Amino acid sequence: MPGGTIILQSHRESGLPDWIDACLESVRAWSTCAGYDYQFTGDEMLQRVPSLWREKTAHHSQIAADLGRLYLLREALENGADQAVWIDADVLVFNPEDMTMEAESAFAFGRELWVEEAGRSHHVRRNVHNAMMIMKPGNPVLEFYIHAAERILDRLAASDGPAQVPAQIIGPKLLGALHNFADFPLLDDVAMISPAVLNDIAAGGGAALNALISALPVRPGAVNLSASLIDDDSIARRAIEQLRFNPDLLSPHRDEESP
Repeated sequence: MPGGTIILQSHRESGLPDWIDACLESVRAWSTCAGYDYQFTGDEMLQRVPSLWREKTAHHSQIAADLGRLYLLREALENGADQAVWIDADVLVFNPEDMTMEAESAFAFGRELWVEEAGRSHHVRRNVHNAMMIMKPGNPVLEFYIHAAERILDRLAASDGPAQVPAQIIGPKLLGALHNFADFPLLDDVAMISPAVLNDIAAGGGAALNALISALPVRPGAVNLSASLIDDDSIARRAIEQLRFNPDLLSPHRDEESP
C-alpha cells in the first residue's frame, strides 16, 4: 500500500447491530468515492496489545482498543501511507462532501462538542475525541501518544486487583489533558453525538440538537453515534434514517425556529 491515504477501521465481526453495519458501509463507500484505500481489521486488532494489558483492562475493552488503533496507524505509516486516518466503527458518513480530511498539520484529532442536560437547559462540553485521527509521516505526536498510553497501562498492570479507571483513560481523557497544554489541531469532520442529541435527531429536532447546532463551527460530514451509550438500537436506526433523508439536519446555518 504505497503512498496515498488509507482509512482504518476495526470492530468485532460477529453479532453486530445492523445499524453498525450501516455505519461501516457508509465509511467504505465514502472511502471508495474519495479514492482512498480502506482497511478493516477484526478482533485481531486487540491481539497487537500485550495480553497482560488486555487482561488488566478486560472490564473496559475500550482501553485496549484505544491503544490498538494507535498501533494500526503506526503500521500504516511504516508501510508507506502518506496519510493514515482512523475512524470508529460507529461513525456514520451522512454528508460525504463535507468529509474533507484536510489536516494542515502532520496530525489532527476530532473536536468534541458533547451536549449534556443541565436542569431545563443543555450544556455543551468541549473536548478532544479520538473517533477520528489523522496521522502523516514524521508527525511529532503519534509515538509520544503511544508511549504515554503504554506507560499508563504499565502502571495499571503493576497495581493490585482490577484497574479502577475510566474507559476513556487513554482516549479522550488523556488527549483532553494533553490538549489543554499543547493545543492540538482539531477537525470538525466528525461530530460526537450524545444520547440526548441522538434522541432529538431520531425525532427530527429538539433542544439538545439545537444546542449542538449552535456550537458547531461548520456542518460535519459524519457523526459518531456513541454506540457504548445506546440502549435501544431502534433509536440509532431512526437517527440514521433522519440524517440520510436530511443531511442539513446538523447544519449550523439552518434557518429554523427552535421547537
